[in-house]
Amino acid sequence: MDEAYYIFEEKLEEGYLGEEEVKRLFKNFYLPIADRFLKHRGYKFGISPKNTQNQLSGKDGSGGSFFNYDVKLNQYYPDDRKLILLEVFSPGLNTPINKMGWFFQSEADVIFWLWKAKPKKTYLLDTGYYLFLKNIRTWFLRHPRNYKKYPIKKVPIPSKRKETGIKWDTYNQLIPLQDFPEKCILKIKKSSFETAIEESYFYRFFKNNKEV
Repeated sequence: MDEAYYIFEEKLEEGYLGEEEVKRLFKNFYLPIADRFLKHRGYKFGISPKNTQNQLSGKDGSGGSFFNYDVKLNQYYPDDRKLILLEVFSPGLNTPINKMGWFFQSEADVIFWLWKAKPKKTYLLDTGYYLFLKNIRTWFLRHPRNYKKYPIKKVPIPSKRKETGIKWDTYNQLIPLQDFPEKCILKIKKSSFETAIEESYFYRFFKNNKEV
């Protein structure tokens, strides 16, 4: 695969803030739906809901949800919809290359992995998945051959601070969707949206087709 294919376009500050807003909106509306879904099915993926009063009230910093979540929003490229990029190194600015990426550092039980819709589409997102980090880490790290099978790709990222004009590189393992074992990933489906209000959000965020 041509490495240049994965170079992100230079983003203006407004573009970056816009992406952050989409991530925030998605997390705000989908978190209670995911919480409801996983509270009854999380055991299938090896995760257990929080059960202390401090956890459920959000006093522990969890936001009052049963599980910890994070959101990753990705550019839409034709082949990128078939790949998950696990960030293993993220040097950042003036930091050594051995700084671990979110794949190792994240404390989330679940990552919402989202692809932006193609340009000029009325919906915001193309497709979304749950990533169950504990299971993915166990699978990936338990099999050293994965490091050879899925070579690391460098992805240049523009600085979030527009005035610097500086870029840095993240290093990612590119894993095809179909290669993940069972219980590692799960597509976000329309069937998890139960009420009319929830479905209205679904149509705002996702395209309406049978894949979702």
